[in-house]
Amino acid sequence: MTTNILKNKSIKSLVAFLVIGAILLNSHLSISQAADAEELPSILTMSEALELAAINNLDIKIAEAEMNRTNISKSQQSGLAKADASTGSYDGDLMIEVAKVNKKLLPQLTEASFDTKKIEVELSVKSAYSQLVYAKEAFELAKKYKVQTGESYEFIQKKYGLGQASNIEVLSAEAEVSAKDSELIQAEITYKQKLMDMNQLMGQQLDKEWSLDKEVATSVIELPASEVMKTHMNANHPMILSSNLNYNIAETTFDLAKGYYPPNVWTYRYAEQDFNKAKYQHELTLLSQEKNLSQAYIGLKGSVESLKALEKSVENISESYRISKVRFELGMITSHDLNEALLALQRMENNLLNARLNYQLSIAQLEYISGYKIVK
Repeated sequence: MTTNILKNKSIKSLVAFLVIGAILLNSHLSISQAADAEELPSILTMSEALELAAINNLDIKIAEAEMNRTNISKSQQSGLAKADASTGSYDGDLMIEVAKVNKKLLPQLTEASFDTKKIEVELSVKSAYSQLVYAKEAFELAKKYKVQTGESYEFIQKKYGLGQASNIEVLSAEAEVSAKDSELIQAEITYKQKLMDMNQLMGQQLDKEWSLDKEVATSVIELPASEVMKTHMNANHPMILSSNLNYNIAETTFDLAKGYYPPNVWTYRYAEQDFNKAKYQHELTLLSQEKNLSQAYIGLKGSVESLKALEKSVENISESYRISKVRFELGMITSHDLNEALLALQRMENNLLNARLNYQLSIAQLEYISGYKIVK
């Protein structure tokens, strides 16, 4: 009987011990998993970067404050515009009529300026995001190149030990390893700088790490016709709308001045010159935007062709390097020849990386100029 009681107590103690152990283990795993989750960088897509910038970017906040200030000024203009435009003073009557114009058009002008600032920030975000993606890619490539040159150096050392490679070949391989170390350091510095640029635009901590959407590196878009983009730009782009409003304000003010003064009066002359200036500035804005659109459109099409050609070249030279490695192992070529083949591949990979960056920047630039969302 006593033996059974002791057995039951032992079993209960063992079960309790196992339960406590399981609880502690699960608790440890949960803490460990939570810590791992905290260490993982947040995922950042282009659209999320744009959303964060729209909320936190300081340039947008400044532009918004300026717009709100103009709205306050609008209230002042409203009070003046309600006055009777028959004060007996030409200058006073004209001021009242101009206030009526400003009451209507100035808020629209300020909103157009605010929208222009948002488009500028959007371009900056898209450019910074693309540059960050490619800086990270370049950093990863630099790591890969360091490993490749290290492996090559070790292999040449072995051949040197067997009397199959010269001392010069070993020294050349050592120099290449040192060069790749330097390139890796520079690639990391560039990546950190681009990371700070991106975080500043989004109003985040400057050193905050992100997991990036690398599809931006290879995504190919369908380019609409240039005339479609031009029509959209002329009808919707804040820069052109702002220019239109400036021109309308100057034209209306001049029309009012003509109704109050003869051409030999200073007020008339000033209003006339303001109108001429606004007219020429508007024409220049339209011409500049059309030229910029054409240049950006041609540039993007050229980027597409360059990207396609380089992608094909990288495929070919990768195969060439693979064959060179086989020939080197068979003693058919020297380590110098193999190193040249590797450097050619690395140069081509870097060229492809730069071409992809230029392609994405060209898309962002064309969107900025046209106001047309190419990437939905």
